[in-house]
Amino acid sequence: MTDVNEGAQRYVDQVFSGVDVQRGLSYAPGRSMDVFTPSGDTATGRPLLILAAGGGFQSVDRTAIESTARDFARRGYVTVSIDYSLLSGPPISADELAVAVITATHDMFAAIRFFRADALSGNTYDLNPDTIFVGGESAGAVMAAIVATLDPSDTISSSAVANYLSANGGAYGNIGSNTSTASSVSGALALSGAVLDLSTVDASSSILYAAHEEFDPIVPCQTAPEGSSFTGLVVSGGCVLVPAYNAAGATAELFLVAGSAGHVDYSDAQLASIYQGAATLFFNQVISVP
Repeated sequence: MTDVNEGAQRYVDQVFSGVDVQRGLSYAPGRSMDVFTPSGDTATGRPLLILAAGGGFQSVDRTAIESTARDFARRGYVTVSIDYSLLSGPPISADELAVAVITATHDMFAAIRFFRADALSGNTYDLNPDTIFVGGESAGAVMAAIVATLDPSDTISSSAVANYLSANGGAYGNIGSNTSTASSVSGALALSGAVLDLSTVDASSSILYAAHEEFDPIVPCQTAPEGSSFTGLVVSGGCVLVPAYNAAGATAELFLVAGSAGHVDYSDAQLASIYQGAATLFFNQVISVP
């Protein structure tokens, strides 16, 4: 291990200077990923952060979120950037987009199960199966926020989503060969994300660190129609999601860029604060807890 600052705390601070990358691996049929690990690390029982980039559920580039993956790998995490199911073209209705969101989220659940199953049998990546986190930006952050809040006991207000879930394995989906493995996560990092239904937030929701620009026109910080495809699909971003967490007795923090009308337009300094805040929250609430 190479310390890059004196007195650094692994999993909170950056303690590795190098990152190794394996590209184009498979986590489920037709789904690929890139895996990032700290160079020279010999630790076992490491936390995992599964990340998804944005693209309006019409495109995805795994390298678009590589800076986040590398940042957390330098903190000692194993990190992963996944691709996921996409629409074949612009959605023409709110229902079509909502189903696409859940379809992609089922891929993230499949990635969770893939790594947990491996950690429980063979443990290729020297993981702790009880410290798996998810994250993303824009569309990927929507997926991460839904993973943190959706469970089989939730009542789904959208009939299109409810029908899709009923026909496709329920809340966690049936993608991949590890469907009997637990799909739960310890926490989520959502950069400019949202959920489809605030009613899925309850006391059992996984820890959330959300970042949002106050007047984001694409994924609104409040409860409002999305501004990417203009389908009328109403989503709920960090400005209402974090208070819903607090009201439910769940743990969440919000990094709000007040007055900004950007979308995933964070400065380098803001990103550094976001990553540090999320890493600190995950360490204090999960990783350091016996």
